[in-house]
Amino acid sequence: MTRRPLIAARRLFFAASLCLGMLTAACGPELGTLDDVVADDDESALPFHVTPESIPAGYYSSATGKSGSDLLVALSDIVSRGTRSLSYSAAREKMFADVEDPDNDDAIDCVYTGRIARGVSSTSGGSAAKLNTEHTWPQSLGARGVAQTDIHHLWASDIDSNSRRSNYPFGVVKTVTWTAPNPDGQPPSKLGKDDGGRLVFEPHDRTKGDIARSIFYFYTRYYRSRPTDFSLGNFNVEEATLRRWHESDPPDAAEISHNDLVYAIQGNRNPYIDHPEYLKEIPDFPDR
Repeated sequence: MTRRPLIAARRLFFAASLCLGMLTAACGPELGTLDDVVADDDESALPFHVTPESIPAGYYSSATGKSGSDLLVALSDIVSRGTRSLSYSAAREKMFADVEDPDNDDAIDCVYTGRIARGVSSTSGGSAAKLNTEHTWPQSLGARGVAQTDIHHLWASDIDSNSRRSNYPFGVVKTVTWTAPNPDGQPPSKLGKDDGGRLVFEPHDRTKGDIARSIFYFYTRYYRSRPTDFSLGNFNVEEATLRRWHESDPPDAAEISHNDLVYAIQGNRNPYIDHPEYLKEIPDFPDR
């Protein structure tokens, strides 16, 4: 995906270590791993604007040489440890102030339309500009609790486009029922029926890969802990299409910076951005 240009200075290493002050909390016996979570009242430890953090040495060492279900479990363990859980309010504030504005110019673009809203540096500013928060994995299908606040799958979205997407699966639209605005002049996002007659939402081309990787991340992070209402109903419909989008729209500098910023805020990374090849090494995600 290509979004607005990044300012190189934002890619400096984040000087303060986010691992200080983290509390250890078990994620549940079925995980066989620990989920280290910072309490909401420690959100003040985050600077107003964070600086991107690159991949630390050895971050993926436990995944080396693995494939299939062994790799999926290893990645699940990696992204479930050392995480900072923000309140929903704080997560959205950091999304608008930092993750969606890497060059810190208070200009935010919609993930589905490319519309750029000026003068936005907070959730309230986003609302005034008719932007809200899109959960690529719908809240009604399991983006609850910690998963609701996980910035790896949150995006600024035009309110109407977000509403149109609703909780429909992503897919390739063959019969269009609604077309999004396209102020960037690119082929627009659309809602309609796929070739199987299902109602699906198809984002515009330049964010298809980003959305695919955010959903594969969400599955990897939460398929074992299963938040309330967790369902694979959409994912089982989407998976093959998302794999194609992952290949056709590989990570670019903007998405890598997005990953680095989220890591600086919540302490874990999206492995499918750092290592796009991992997806080929996991040919099948369990469908139940």
